[in-house]
This record gives sequence, C-alpha cells and structure tokens, in this order.
Amino acid sequence: MTPTDNPNPGKRWHLILLAALVALVIGGVFAYRFAIRTVEEKIVAALGAQGEVRELKVGLTGVEMKGLRIRAPTPTGKEAAWPVEDELRIERIAVVPSLADLLRSRIVLSSIRIDGAYVSLLRARNGKMMVVPSLSAPASPVAPAAPGNIRIAEGTPNGPTSEPSAPTTASDATPVTIERIELHDGVVEFFDATLQKNPVKQRIESIEAQIGQINVPDLAGQTPIRVKAIHQGVRSNGEISIDGSIELSTRESGITTVLRNVDMIPLQAYLIKTGKGGIRKGSLDFELNSSIKKGMLYAPGSLSLSDLELTSPSATILGIPRSSALNLLKNKKGKITANFVLTGDINDPDFSLNETLTTRIATSVAGKLGVNIEGFAKNIGEASGGTATGIGKALDRLRKK
Repeated sequence: MTPTDNPNPGKRWHLILLAALVALVIGGVFAYRFAIRTVEEKIVAALGAQGEVRELKVGLTGVEMKGLRIRAPTPTGKEAAWPVEDELRIERIAVVPSLADLLRSRIVLSSIRIDGAYVSLLRARNGKMMVVPSLSAPASPVAPAAPGNIRIAEGTPNGPTSEPSAPTTASDATPVTIERIELHDGVVEFFDATLQKNPVKQRIESIEAQIGQINVPDLAGQTPIRVKAIHQGVRSNGEISIDGSIELSTRESGITTVLRNVDMIPLQAYLIKTGKGGIRKGSLDFELNSSIKKGMLYAPGSLSLSDLELTSPSATILGIPRSSALNLLKNKKGKITANFVLTGDINDPDFSLNETLTTRIATSVAGKLGVNIEGFAKNIGEASGGTATGIGKALDRLRKK
C-alpha cells in the first residue's frame, strides 16, 4: 500500500456529505433571511409613511404579522382632520400557504386569518367615501424603512429599504388563489360628515366573517360571504347578518342582509332635521334579499320601526309628521312595516343605492299613511342632510312620471 492510498475511503465520502449539508444549511439560512427581508420591504412600501408593523415572522408554515397600524396623517392647509387617530389597526394576521401547491409552481393560500381588526371610514362633506386613504396616497420618491418599524422574530437587523419597483399590471401579475379568509373580533367605525358639522358616527363591532375562495387578479368565480356583527346603540345593541355570494369580477351576486333590533337613536341624524328634536327611543328591523345579474339589481325587502318615541311635537321623520307616524304606530300595535323593491342598473352613473333604498322605504311608509306624494316630496325636501334632500328630489321625479 502506497502512502497516498486512503485506508478508509468511506470516511472521505462522509466528510463530503457533511460539507454539502453544511453548505445547504448556510444557503438556506441566507435564503430564509433574504425572504424575510423581501417580505419586510414589500410590506413597508405598501403601508407607506403612516404605516408600521410591530413584528413579522416568516416560517415554513406561513407568515404572521402582529401590530399592523396605519395612522391618520396630519392635515395640511384646509384639509379636514381624520376623525380618529388611526385609519387601520390589526392585532394579528396569519397567512398559511398550501405547500403542496407550491411544489406544483402554483401560489395557493390555504387561509388568511385576521384577528382584532379596526378600520375607520369617512364620508367627506362632498359625499366621497374614504377608506384607508393613506394606502392610495402618492408614495415618496425614496421611502426607507424607519428604524424599528418592523421587528424580525429571528433578530435580523433592519437595513435600508430598496426603492419600490415599477407597478405590475394585472395581466403580468402571478395568479394567486386564496381559499379562505377569516375575520375575528373586528370593528368598523363609519363617520358621515355630510349631515352636520361634527361627523355622525356609527360603530359596528364584534365582527365575525368568513369569505370563500378569491382568485387574484382576475377575481373570477363565486365567492361565498358570511358576516355576523353588532351595531352599537345607545339603549341597546342590534344584530347584523350578511349571507350570500358574489363574483367580484362582474359584481353578480345574491346576498341577504338582515338587521334586528337596531337602536334608532344613533340614526336620528338621517331621519330628523337638525334642531327639530330627536328620537327618545325606537328600534329598527330590516331585511333585504338582493340579486344582481348582468348589472341589473332586483332586491325585495322590508323595514319595521317599533316603539318609536320622538322628543319634540314638531319633529318629522323623513318628512312624515310626528302625529301621523304615531297614529300609525298606535294602529299597528307599536310597529310600522314598509315593504319595498329596489331595482336599477348598477352601471348607470346616476344610480344611487342609498337614495333608491331610502326613497322606496319612505314612499312605502307614505302610502300606508295616505300622505299625498306631492306634499310628501315637498316636506322631505325640506329635511336636513344629503340623504333627505336626495330622497326629496327622487320623490319629485317619481311624482312627475
């Protein structure tokens, strides 16, 4: 045997395999950290200057974010301040991918779970609905991640954020299938600045929602939706349920919306002219079975007002005199019920669901009272707020047909 001969060739192969394994582990660590950094940069860029995430974990089983927050920006010039401190808060988001589909080069998210979400909505004085406007605000030319905006669970130090890449068009985007979205213990606060100087607030809380499959970016296919929530009242809380499905790409849908025992006091700004009294007590029940096919809406529904008491003898509800409303309540054992049907082309720029809904309800109630529609349109046109004014105009158009 010569000096160069290896008495144990198996040992050499063990060393080679060990070295390869170490290289794979080191490469995996670098790839893992690179993935974390990429996810971090994308999140920071998407949230903008007002956003932050307290903690981000990226693991083999999915991605978890904690403490996501988008603060309302400081108003500039004549711009009105956002009514609350935050536009959006989420305590925790957990995204679980389908590993089997990843092996087939498909991106399928088995589930997205959102816990403790809060979102504030604002209808501005000009009627424009604003939902987390910071996300749609123009980005700064350079938007480095602020130190501490995101803490990586493995302790990776934050580095500078790269500049955002060019936007991807829908046709170029990688298809993603989201099989299930769950929302637990959510809160929505809606502020309406069209009615009076201080925005009127409606609070929906304890939101539990399940949303079925969504295909991004084409949004094709039916997506089932189920929502349960509580409407916060002054004297009592009401119940809200939404159940049905929608095809997001075409907006074709079949959805049933039900409200039970909703306190009318928080809604009085929509019903009674400012400074002309208010609602002492009363509850509202509402049901709407809506269907949209080829852009046409057909939605029969009903609304009931129960145990209504007004604070002023001169108060009117949607133009209906207090005495007439109370007489009807007395005759109907404390309850007014209005049945109606909503129809219209949702693609028509002049179509307004809010105006159509309230007009049909008010017309139905007026018919039960025997109120002349011409006088009713005049009375309701003198009520306060954009809602009542829109109803008055709609009723006037109805009278002239």
